[in-house]
Amino acid sequence: MKLSAPLSVVLALACLGSTNPAFAQTDDDWDLSTAPDQQTTVATVDYSSGVSIVVLCRAGTLRTAILRLPPASPGSAWYDLRLGTGQTMRKLWERRSDGTTVVADSDDRLVRFLKAGGPLSIRSDTEADAPFRMEVDLPTSSTGLDAVLGACGYPTTNDRDRAPRLDDLLIETPVVIMPDRVLERRVSRTSTFQVSISCLVSNGRYTACRSEHEVPAYPADGQLVAAELEGVPVRASDMAAAEGRLLDMVVTGSRRRR
Repeated sequence: MKLSAPLSVVLALACLGSTNPAFAQTDDDWDLSTAPDQQTTVATVDYSSGVSIVVLCRAGTLRTAILRLPPASPGSAWYDLRLGTGQTMRKLWERRSDGTTVVADSDDRLVRFLKAGGPLSIRSDTEADAPFRMEVDLPTSSTGLDAVLGACGYPTTNDRDRAPRLDDLLIETPVVIMPDRVLERRVSRTSTFQVSISCLVSNGRYTACRSEHEVPAYPADGQLVAAELEGVPVRASDMAAAEGRLLDMVVTGSRRRR
């Protein structure tokens, strides 16, 4: 099923950023590479078709990529993923300028979806400019993926993973403005603050909003940002279908220097 691990990682890092990886491979697991001096951990799996799936954590930012897909125009693309267990995920990806690489940022749910292992079907929209479908077998062991999730500070399980997503029904993504008390807090490491938020839809509004992850890690500030979405009206193409669905979004702000 796999090709050489070094080749896949070098190609992945050529697309996503450069490091000097060190390898640690196990049987039927994701090939794991780490570069502690650059805060980078990478898990990859390669296929004889030339396609590679790459999951990368770099300086607290999680990224998943599929390499060497059939050429298509750069831009956003919806892909439907289905596991052999019947579990599905519809995911919006960004095609890079080469037209053969798609990337999803800051989506820990996607990585945990891939942890299931076994048969995976990936299909693009039938209306896409270059529709395709492929079948691959994921590694049965997910130690490599757990390592990447852990490196970025994400949990290996989440009680909201099975909730259907709101993405494809959204007419308008809500705007979240970070509270002044978050932006004015002094921090020593970086001026940028990023929060991953999840909310459930109930009675046409965002509810039970919570911070799933912060970069850098400030859980209290993350929850203050998530609270800004609580009770905000949902704008969806089918409001009845939106009920009970999950919104995932990432909010980024800059801390104010004093």
